[in-house]
Amino acid sequence: MALIKFAPLQPFRGSLEESYQALRSFQVIGIEAKNSDQTCQLAFEALKSSSAQIKDIFNALKITEILKCPFSDADVVKGIVSKLLSHIKGANSLLDYYYPLSCLVSIKNQDLASESGIILEDASSIFQSIKSLSQNDGTWRYASSEGESSPNAAGLALEALAGVVALAESNIEQAKIRVVKNDIIKLFDNLESYEDGSLYFDEKPVDASRGNGGSLSATSSVVRGVKAFTALIPGKLNIPEDKVVGIANFFLSIGVPGSSIEMYHQLDSLGNLEDNSITIPLVLSIPATVLSLTSREHLKVIISTVLGSAAPPMLVNLVRAVKVDSKDAPIVHDQASWHRVRLCGGSYMDLGGSISLSISETRSHRSSIKTPWIQ
Repeated sequence: MALIKFAPLQPFRGSLEESYQALRSFQVIGIEAKNSDQTCQLAFEALKSSSAQIKDIFNALKITEILKCPFSDADVVKGIVSKLLSHIKGANSLLDYYYPLSCLVSIKNQDLASESGIILEDASSIFQSIKSLSQNDGTWRYASSEGESSPNAAGLALEALAGVVALAESNIEQAKIRVVKNDIIKLFDNLESYEDGSLYFDEKPVDASRGNGGSLSATSSVVRGVKAFTALIPGKLNIPEDKVVGIANFFLSIGVPGSSIEMYHQLDSLGNLEDNSITIPLVLSIPATVLSLTSREHLKVIISTVLGSAAPPMLVNLVRAVKVDSKDAPIVHDQASWHRVRLCGGSYMDLGGSISLSISETRSHRSSIKTPWIQ
């Protein structure tokens, strides 16, 4: 389906933004992009252009990062870094920070410049300038001159702050980090819900006026921003699991989106949730009950992420195990040895005889997985 949605862009003759979105979508679902050499060349031309806009540089660098394009023009990179740093110094809006900071992080990730060439001076002041656009409910404004804030802007702000943390010469004060962590917790109080339990962040008028993509875009922005920020800070966030599960259900329940950009938002978010540091994709794929039909058959529990990848090692609590021929008398009581079973993509257990095994709810196995979202 992704091939159908992005077919008009192969061999990526669309804009840089469309090409990046297609590549990111293909990356998430494991499809090898066609004509990567031509796409790399498209990105190179943008990077070498003295008239390229910051957003064009952003998309070009995202392309070279995904395709691992062999770009090694040190003079061009030096000029881009200088341009980006200058843009940050004159920034007066959230997007003025977001795009150049994201570009610098991409340059650092690709080792395109020496470490000394991408150190962010006065990072603490930049961090505070971005933070000043936040509101009491965890949302962010696009600029100090705008009264309305939105979750979509919050996601962009969190990515920008993650960029500051990644590029800072010294660690950002932990007090400032804690304030942003509290902002994230407040942000999740803005979630809206559907009858099926799916949770999402609604688009605000300030987003609509900028041509953003509705609740799908807003929710995707938050997921991307929270993941970027939590990947670089110590500790965890005290976000209730049911809220993260509800967001995961939102992206899974919308089916096949009607446009390529909507599919990009969906797949990008699922790709971020696919990360093993987040429990939810594992939770959604574990069956509620597993049966072993013969005394010789080992009980087999297969777990996978929401996109089908093998799951990492984890612990699952057993609610009860019952022998079929024993009038439902439980064979698991308070035996600690059976209360937790280690799984790794699939696990085999022999409890003797035909049994029915029920697996507890999602909260039972978070202790064995790195979960920066959840305390």
